[in-house]
Amino acid sequence: WIVTTDLDNTGRRCRGRLHRTGGAPGVAPDGATTHGGMVNLATYLATEKLKPGLVFGALADKDWRPMVEILPPPARDAIVTRVPSSRALPPMEAARAFSITGIFGMVVEDPDHAVRTAMGIAGPDGLVIVTGLLYPVGHVLGALVEAQ
Repeated sequence: WIVTTDLDNTGRRCRGRLHRTGGAPGVAPDGATTHGGMVNLATYLATEKLKPGLVFGALADKDWRPMVEILPPPARDAIVTRVPSSRALPPMEAARAFSITGIFGMVVEDPDHAVRTAMGIAGPDGLVIVTGLLYPVGHVLGALVEAQ
């Protein structure tokens, strides 16, 4: 895995922050789990002039709404999925929140299918960012490691 940027502003490389995979399109799981992390992610995307597709998942008992509000305008669309937890945020709730911000929010319940859907939408030259909380990021990182 290659970390493409210093998103924690310490000069260190951070595992779980934009581990961009090879392939077409690229997939970059990003564990931006705080307000500051999302601001850094949105700033990076805007600076690099990237308009990625997003896969987003969160827990209902976490403060996920600010994450949704920060990501526009760099994001293109959001595929909202259910994280593997009994505390999972209902995907339709986050999809509605994305739609209010002007990003198309689509629900795909299964995380693996959500990533494949986002890859299809992104196209071969695109980028898919998997974010929200560490649950979807860890799930996708695990699946990518198994596929290698």
